[in-house]
Amino acid sequence: MNLIRWIEISAYNFERAVSFYSYVFGLEIQTKLFNGIPHGVFTINSGTLSGAIVKSDGLPMQNAGPVLFFGVISMEETLKRILDSKGIIEKEKTLITNKPSDGISDEPIPKTFIDNHVGFYAVFRDSEGNKMALYSHS
Repeated sequence: MNLIRWIEISAYNFERAVSFYSYVFGLEIQTKLFNGIPHGVFTINSGTLSGAIVKSDGLPMQNAGPVLFFGVISMEETLKRILDSKGIIEKEKTLITNKPSDGISDEPIPKTFIDNHVGFYAVFRDSEGNKMALYSHS
């Protein structure tokens, strides 16, 4: 069983957030009403992970909540789509490195804790101000 079973992403402007995630990640999002609250439900990786964009009454507090890392094939294309959708790039594509004890040069981590491969990450804010991240091998 996967440790993460469901993701909820709060959205001040529900329609804008659904449009953002649908376009940036190519997600098929179904709009549902659960307990009177609009949800944009999506499934990732053939059902191994599901989640929803959830209409909230207020903006999320800056840097509050978890940061989700979305695995992507093309970091550059995904960052472009984020900008196209009025998202904000807080940290551009960056190699995950380790500072050796000499502190002079960074060394790529040959096996990250994410998936045992060399990896890159970037940090962004979505259309609702939620802090999220991207991860890729190249």
